Amino acid sequence: MNLQEETPTLLTENNTDVKVDKLSPSKTPQFIPKFLGKKVTIRPLTGQPVTGTLEGYNSYELRILVGGKKEIIVFKHAIYTIEVVP
Repeated sequence: MNLQEETPTLLTENNTDVKVDKLSPSKTPQFIPKFLGKKVTIRPLTGQPVTGTLEGYNSYELRILVGGKKEIIVFKHAIYTIEVVP
C-alpha cells in the first residue's frame, strides 16, 4: 500500500492541471482561487506593475499569462498588491 499522497492540482479555465502545494486550512490564501482565470494587476514591491491572466499558483509563486502568449512567474513575497482588472 502506498501511503504517499499525490500533490493536489487545480483545474484552470483552459482545462490544464496546475499542481499546488498542500497548505493547512489556516495558511490557505482564500482570495487567490477567486482570481484564477481572471485578468489581474500585480504591483511588486519594486519595479513596474504586471497585468495579465492568473493561470495558476502554489505556496510561493503565481503564474501569470501576459499578452496572451508570455508566461511569467511572480514570487508571492515580492508582491505589494493584487487587484482584478474590470
